Amino acid sequence: MRLSVRREGGTIRRPCAPGQPRGGITTLAQGDGDDDLAGILTSPWITPISPDPAVNLPLLLNLVSTLALVCGLLFASLQFRDARRSQLRAARLELVRSFQSPEFVRALGLVISLPDGLSRRELYERLDGPQRDLLHLVLATWESIGVLLYRGDLSLELVSDFFGGVIPICWAKLSGLVADLREEHGEERVGEWFELAAMRLKERERVRPRLPAHRAEPAPARAELRP
Repeated sequence: MRLSVRREGGTIRRPCAPGQPRGGITTLAQGDGDDDLAGILTSPWITPISPDPAVNLPLLLNLVSTLALVCGLLFASLQFRDARRSQLRAARLELVRSFQSPEFVRALGLVISLPDGLSRRELYERLDGPQRDLLHLVLATWESIGVLLYRGDLSLELVSDFFGGVIPICWAKLSGLVADLREEHGEERVGEWFELAAMRLKERERVRPRLPAHRAEPAPARAELRP
């Protein structure tokens, strides 16, 4: 026969062993209860009450489900971060490819060689038909960059690294053309994203001026890049 023990304050209540009178109550003095209780619990007549496995099963299932939910959320966040990085990397590569065509290089060189602020009439007097098409190619390209910048598909830092010095120059060359096109067609949105990109890049340069990479990079690092 095994007996169980429970403690209430300084009183130990235990069923009596065989041969002992029933209703035995042992009262412990303050400070002595722990030693006496240890002696009682080591008695061969005492067996600790083991928990019922069925009682802990719902708790175990809740813990498992919570752990699975946390792991799922963590995995989803990692997947989202990797997908975002892949998207940015793909956008950068596509951005580089789009400006490697010989036609765009010719168009960009033509625009940069022009004086600032020429009107549409002055530009068309200087250029022939194919050259005028190159002007519109540059205008449409920077317009697309402005849209991507506004929607967050391209960061301002990335656009600044690639075209921070080129877009404001092109805007200075083509702003007169854009103003005349807006007036002619009665549409203020002509070239709006191109202008927005130029404005943001100028503001970034004003707030956080950046040295050219060949000057900002330390001399030992530049030496390591040399063949």
